[in-house]
Amino acid sequence: MSVPVENPIASAPPAQADRTIQIGLITVNYRSAEATARFLGDILRQDRSHCRLRVVVVDNSAAMGDLAPVRAAFTDAEDFAFLPMPSNPGYFGAAHSAFQQVWPDGPPDWLIVANPDIRLPQGFFTRLAQLPPSTGAVLAPSILSGRTGLNQNPYRRTRPTAMRMNLFRLIPRVRFLLWLLRAQCHLRHYLRRSMKRV
Repeated sequence: MSVPVENPIASAPPAQADRTIQIGLITVNYRSAEATARFLGDILRQDRSHCRLRVVVVDNSAAMGDLAPVRAAFTDAEDFAFLPMPSNPGYFGAAHSAFQQVWPDGPPDWLIVANPDIRLPQGFFTRLAQLPPSTGAVLAPSILSGRTGLNQNPYRRTRPTAMRMNLFRLIPRVRFLLWLLRAQCHLRHYLRRSMKRV
């Protein structure tokens, strides 16, 4: 999969020249050492001369030790840090923990939270550093399917209304209620059959 950089970054006006743009990148590993190694290799091959990049690999499967060879391979990369989790707090739990530990005084100009199985095109960090941080709070990548070429990461340009958010919250509850009704029907059917046998 490739994550192309959208035109707004490519055509953005240069950022302030009097300071270096700070970029943080958090990636969460869970039994994906091979993908993590490939992702870190992609990052090392990037031009990072226009920014100060700090990469944090949070290991949610540290007890398994599968990331040890990757950690050893990237010991010379001074801007890379490996953060083993004592337990698995989940994807966003791990990312949040990394953020609090690495940037306790506040976020960098840009903070990227990414899966390790994505690929960054050459020039990604250069283009991102040229985009003023005030441009927006979130940038969503295009994630294209290798089979269909369709975007797998559709995004909204506006926040959903309160009514739509409430509807989204109801969907899991409706599924549970349907399951409960089905289970109740099965139970009734079972009890009727049991009563007939007696």
